[in-house]
Amino acid sequence: MKLPPITTLIAFSCLFATCLFQSAVNAEDKIKPESHKPAPAVLAMFKLGCGDWESKAFADGERHMTSVIAMDPKFARPYYVRACCRHMQHNYEGALSDCNTCIAIEPNGNPIFYFERAITEYRLKQLDPCIKDCDIALKRAPTFPGSYLYRANAKSGKGDREGALRDCEAYLRARPANEQGLKLKQRLLSGW
Repeated sequence: MKLPPITTLIAFSCLFATCLFQSAVNAEDKIKPESHKPAPAVLAMFKLGCGDWESKAFADGERHMTSVIAMDPKFARPYYVRACCRHMQHNYEGALSDCNTCIAIEPNGNPIFYFERAITEYRLKQLDPCIKDCDIALKRAPTFPGSYLYRANAKSGKGDREGALRDCEAYLRARPANEQGLKLKQRLLSGW
């Protein structure tokens, strides 16, 4: 059964985000470590919510991250994880709000914060902000290929086929056998 392109893109995005999530949660920020150090009880609840995400219990993950945020509203990562959980439940407005809060708390934090916001903006058809956030994520993590794919899709949506094709090719250099990237390139080359 052939799926419509947007369905395929959404399925790929969910899979891609799941694969990236664990390393993003545990990774140290490359730009600036989080300046805020949460209490052990807060970290324990945070890890519980991350476990919910990993097991695809997104409503539970959202609930646990809401508890973490209530316990320590200055801890940026729970907003990111809750945004991911909300995103997977198609609550894009809530996810965008969490991304904005996360970035406001740690504007020089992990590039994945900007990438998640870009994905959410793309879902909301906010193509210019999506491109801007992909630019920021790529500036901070130039080897992070997902930003190229979303920027390519956003540029394509704006009618910038050549820019989209350049980004798609950059993505495929990192992921040469990726079906979604190959389909996007084929679509762009055919003028669709």
